[in-house]
Amino acid sequence: MKRKIALGLGCLLIASSLFACAKKETDNNQKEDKIEETETVQEEESAESEEKEPGVAPTYAITSVEAEGYDNFTGKIQCIQITDESHEKLQTAIDALFSDMVSSFNQSAEAMNNEAVQANEEMKEYASEDSDMTYYETSYSNDISVEVIRSDYKVFSFVVYNYYYTGGAHGMTDMEGYTFDATTGEQLELSDFGSEESITETAMNFILDTIAESDSTAQAGLYQNDEYSEGYEEIVKGFFTGEDYPAYYLDNRGIVFIFQQYTLAPYAAGIITFNVPYSEINGFNEAYIPDDGFYSVELSTMGLIEKIDVDNDGELDNVYLLNDSYNEEESENTTEYHLFVNDASVSHEMEQFGFASGYYIHSLDGNFILVSSDGIIRLFEVSTGTIKDLGTIETDKTIKEIKDGEIIFGDLTYTEAGQEWGNTETHKYSKLGFE
Repeated sequence: MKRKIALGLGCLLIASSLFACAKKETDNNQKEDKIEETETVQEEESAESEEKEPGVAPTYAITSVEAEGYDNFTGKIQCIQITDESHEKLQTAIDALFSDMVSSFNQSAEAMNNEAVQANEEMKEYASEDSDMTYYETSYSNDISVEVIRSDYKVFSFVVYNYYYTGGAHGMTDMEGYTFDATTGEQLELSDFGSEESITETAMNFILDTIAESDSTAQAGLYQNDEYSEGYEEIVKGFFTGEDYPAYYLDNRGIVFIFQQYTLAPYAAGIITFNVPYSEINGFNEAYIPDDGFYSVELSTMGLIEKIDVDNDGELDNVYLLNDSYNEEESENTTEYHLFVNDASVSHEMEQFGFASGYYIHSLDGNFILVSSDGIIRLFEVSTGTIKDLGTIETDKTIKEIKDGEIIFGDLTYTEAGQEWGNTETHKYSKLGFE
């Protein structure tokens, strides 16, 4: 018998009971027997104190529930539940949203399983007629995960990643942004932030200028205008002037606009996002601008610049990380990464075919950039607009979470239920380096 994730309310009920289980033991009869618990709930609270904020940030729980009993389908969906009593309207809105998501997930799970069964039957028949063809049974999948981006007394925003596989060389991932007023529970639209026309024009020009100022290697990774297709410039303009407006959400720096896989670049580039800072948008609604506080942001893996006020002088600075491609004639089995903050730069060698990823960190202690490559985590301070090397740590673990003054590492594994973390360790950081 196929087991669905219980429609709508079921996900929210299980989210509620799982959250209770994380705090104390509960009656097992409260569990929904059609849903398997796959992940414990972690409650998140605002890092800001009530003394600094005139309001209270929402607390929330994330649960993961898995579809069971399908022959040729695997999948899961994560749900968010607001867990404090002071945000009843927000809780109602979030509950309704995920109720609809679970309902849609159930429908697509049934349909995808049936499609996979039919595809397998057809492939099995083809293989029986062609001795050169080998039959492999396939399963389709759909994994929906969430990531809370901003949770303060003004805004609750998050993104939903929808990964699906229906045969072929690889699956696809879509990313959707959601932004809610933390007090009223209203899902916010572009018009809530100011003039739609002004925001649209500002965002389009800002994104095109950002690409134009980026390194030529970053630009080369985007679609170019030729006889077969439009280039990135025409594509960006088409999104902002047409009906297919890009998805967006608010984070701690500005409005983030989302361009899905294959939109601006080939599949390998993944989902590309651009942050348009609040300071660049004339007349942006100050009610939704966050108080100054801790945040971190991953730098572009393509080398596209991020515009961030690193030295707190009110002017945006160009920050980006470039990976050099391996060249046997110019290097001895090594590559390099190059970190730039305006005209300042540093370079470090990596192993052959190595790859570096980076994070910008706005901390109460200063502004930092964290670069990870070949198991070496290097910390730089950039608070004055220069790049100061604060040292390294070596680890075979993956960065799980960056906090104000702490970095949490862990062993990351992938199962049918999704990501799983184990053996975590915490390293502290400050202007003095790693502790």
